[in-house]
Amino acid sequence: MTCALLLTVHFHEPRYHGAGHWPPSPMRLFQALVAGAADGAHLPEDARAALEWLERLQPPEIVAPPAVLGQRYINYVPNNDADAGKDPIEAPKSGKTIHPWIFETEAPIHYLWKPIKDGPNARRLCVLTERLHHFGRGVDPAWATAQILPEKEARTEISGQGIHYLPSGPAITKQAVPIAGTLRSLERRFALNRKKFNRLNGKLAFSQPPKPLTREVSYDAPPDRVLYELRDETRGFLRVPSREALTLTKTLLNGAAERLKQEFPDRSETFERLVIGLGADAVDKTLRMRLVPLPSIGTDYVDRTIRRLLVEIPQDCPIRRDTLLWAFDGLTWHNLDGVVLGSLVRANDRQMLENYERSSTLWQTETPVALGAGRRRIGQGDTKAGVERLAEEDRAIAEVRQALRHANIAQQPTGIEVQREPFSTRGAPCNDVTSGRFDKHALWHVRMSFEQPVAGPLVIGNGRFAGLGVMSPVDATPDVLAFRIVAGLEPRANAETIALALRRAAMARVQALLRLRERESLPGWFTGHETEGGPLRGGNHTHLAFLADLARDRVLIVPPHCFDRRTKREPHYMRTLADAMRGFSVLRAGKAGVLELRADAVDADDPLLGRSRVWESITPYAATRHPRRESVDSALITDALRELNRRNLPRAQVEVTDILEPFGKPLARLRLRFVTAHAGPILLGRTLHKGGGLFEMAPYENE
Repeated sequence: MTCALLLTVHFHEPRYHGAGHWPPSPMRLFQALVAGAADGAHLPEDARAALEWLERLQPPEIVAPPAVLGQRYINYVPNNDADAGKDPIEAPKSGKTIHPWIFETEAPIHYLWKPIKDGPNARRLCVLTERLHHFGRGVDPAWATAQILPEKEARTEISGQGIHYLPSGPAITKQAVPIAGTLRSLERRFALNRKKFNRLNGKLAFSQPPKPLTREVSYDAPPDRVLYELRDETRGFLRVPSREALTLTKTLLNGAAERLKQEFPDRSETFERLVIGLGADAVDKTLRMRLVPLPSIGTDYVDRTIRRLLVEIPQDCPIRRDTLLWAFDGLTWHNLDGVVLGSLVRANDRQMLENYERSSTLWQTETPVALGAGRRRIGQGDTKAGVERLAEEDRAIAEVRQALRHANIAQQPTGIEVQREPFSTRGAPCNDVTSGRFDKHALWHVRMSFEQPVAGPLVIGNGRFAGLGVMSPVDATPDVLAFRIVAGLEPRANAETIALALRRAAMARVQALLRLRERESLPGWFTGHETEGGPLRGGNHTHLAFLADLARDRVLIVPPHCFDRRTKREPHYMRTLADAMRGFSVLRAGKAGVLELRADAVDADDPLLGRSRVWESITPYAATRHPRRESVDSALITDALRELNRRNLPRAQVEVTDILEPFGKPLARLRLRFVTAHAGPILLGRTLHKGGGLFEMAPYENE
């Protein structure tokens, strides 16, 4: 059972005078625990062991009540540095500005570490926590408790207790957390602080003690997310075109606000600001709930209609979560004549939401973004020069960067594309979108890439509270992974030897990434074997191929859907493979050498991946059967035609250019001539997963 350490701090007064962000950082808590555990200048050994165990844990989750900054004031106190060697009464006083945090309730602050191993140090820390006496400044008396619980019970304990801050995400707010060595740095700072005034050559000398050892971690308080489905009692899912996203969200938000105002008329102004956005200012933007329409995504063939909507509620929203959800439960969507078309029902299946929550380095709009920069309208017969169009796109790109800042996306994109047409094949062009109060000429479809993955849902632009600017992650994983051989290749290296070494290395890295136990096996997509160890049955080639393209000094890993048109693409496996091979730089290939590798890009016109009518084998084609009552040439041609049919490739004219091994299952080099140009890669034959039967475009006959 997974255990968690739950440490709870109670204040005697609902105020906190410590410096920095709210809530108090894990480092502030660690310092309070050290101060409580110390016996004067001495720290007991059992306390030291418990604190050193705590500093090695991962940053905790924090649950704290909402707090606001109170009145700033200046407190004049004796200057501790200036009174050295003097009467403290005569020492000059300095002003210290104090800006306390005030929280409305007396709810405690919870710190949750998980998972942990229940042991002596964890139990010592629970006892040690009871000695905490202050949290913040000397005017912040507090007391604390700690307990070791199953993780499920710990989460039940903190549920609904305040705002939940997670140590992850792109949040700008950073908190100091202890790391291995923090306790020793605090002890050193304490010892040096007692000796910061020394006499040097008869004069008083001052030395500043070093700061304690910590690290900064981003803490984010993600909103509550509740998924709804648009359903009709008889027809099931209701499908709303994505071009009507703005009309849909406006109707539902107005309906929810009316429900709330009828039930709580004294709070009408609050509902108008935080639900509809009427009269909302800059501060309200962080408190407003948001209704996000989610067009169906997954593949290029999905119709992109809206069947689901996401209700996002900031954790510090003044309107209670259950009150807001009551307003949306059963809310109806109707046409202009008032005919009810469907209603909102809470969804149990969250798979579509998970599609939007994925992390990705590439994002594109499903509903266009409303930007501040528009386009010049052109009348009938008017034209627009290319220079003007480029200037409009440049202004739009600058506005996209501003929109990312407003959406609290700290990472700057490495590339931004803007256009009026959708990037997905079934999206709605900007001209067809119902724009409402937004200028239709300021709507843009956007695609942008990042160096590091960004987590969703991602909604940007001026219409982000009204259903516009909804973005979906695009699978940026390349279909073919290629690595350039920089050095280490022996002159007479064998391609199959290198391909087998690459296969072993890839499987080992995937195994390490998935952290499988010793007796657990990888999926057959990686290995080509069943769970019990035998080869995949049924004649299918639904597993990776490993290639050594020595003519171009590189190795490649090709997923099965690239060379077998009957096999579907497996995005999950491909992301796992890409993550495992990230940073792959050395391949030990036995007699072929210790190869130094560098990740390489594969172009659309690559000799192995381009389009051509004529293809020639660059590694031997191995027949899948023995010749019977026919010549070797005829057997090879028949075998190759059978392989083309098995891969769902078009029929081709097969020519045997060289027979390398006539006995058994023969080896040969072939030339394929298709009626029309066909795209690679083309891998055929018995040894295709080990780099055999690899074809390239015939350059001198390419059309």
